[in-house]
Amino acid sequence: MAIQVLLAASDPTVLGALVAAFPRGEVWEPMAVRSVAQIAEVLMERPPAVAAIHHTLDDATGLQLCQWLGRYSPATQRILLIDGLPGAATEADVFELCLRHPGPPGMLTDAALQLLRAQAGRAQREAFVEELGRRAEQMEAQSYYELLGVGLDAHQTSLRAAYDALSMRFHPDRNMALRGTPAFDRLYALYKRIGEAYRILSDHERRAAYDRQRAELGAARYDEAARAKAGPKAIEDLSDDPQCKRFLKLAQQALATRRKDAALQNLKFALSMDRGNEAIQARIEALEAEK
Repeated sequence: MAIQVLLAASDPTVLGALVAAFPRGEVWEPMAVRSVAQIAEVLMERPPAVAAIHHTLDDATGLQLCQWLGRYSPATQRILLIDGLPGAATEADVFELCLRHPGPPGMLTDAALQLLRAQAGRAQREAFVEELGRRAEQMEAQSYYELLGVGLDAHQTSLRAAYDALSMRFHPDRNMALRGTPAFDRLYALYKRIGEAYRILSDHERRAAYDRQRAELGAARYDEAARAKAGPKAIEDLSDDPQCKRFLKLAQQALATRRKDAALQNLKFALSMDRGNEAIQARIEALEAEK
């Protein structure tokens, strides 16, 4: 879609030069006006992305039109054109850029494109900071699986792909423009948590321990101390019997997905394969006590 540009000047020669500078086609869609009164109709249809405004209009000054656009079309990038040399910008300026007119060929269109690129960059940064804040707020309650956006049965390939995508997007070195702001602190914390999630889930033993902590304690983060106190690294380690371990593994998977009835059933099958196993019996009693 062509970029809509508002061209305003009272002098027909000046207005004609502005129209020539922004030829209608795939890039530009010019709208030429000589007064503020004509602009209201234009804004009702589609606010212009950029406006090149000569300092003299039929019913107002260029500066007044800049002020008017700032009020009714704040997204429009305003370029004020004057006959003399632009003075130093002040806090009272109500335009994005002030240029001398006429100027070198291509100067005006180049300036307009630079303003639009800068505007798009600001919008992207604002959206990124908003996303960052939302993710940082959610991550304390999220499991590692939720943080990485993978399923509970995700394999190493899926984990690596998710980690690579997130770590690249939220790497502090790629977002140095935020340095020194609260957003950068949130970015750094999120980046560290993403790395932590990948390290735990890509380690078979730690992942098994984490799944157990998550199922039994509702833990969002891995706790190495809790793993050490728990004794066996995982439910499947409660027995050395191969047939028993098969059902213990199924019970462990069921607990990881909060299917306690299925876990209890598989634990009972496991106990039938290894009768008298006190550790398995204790797990069964603990689960039955929760019902």
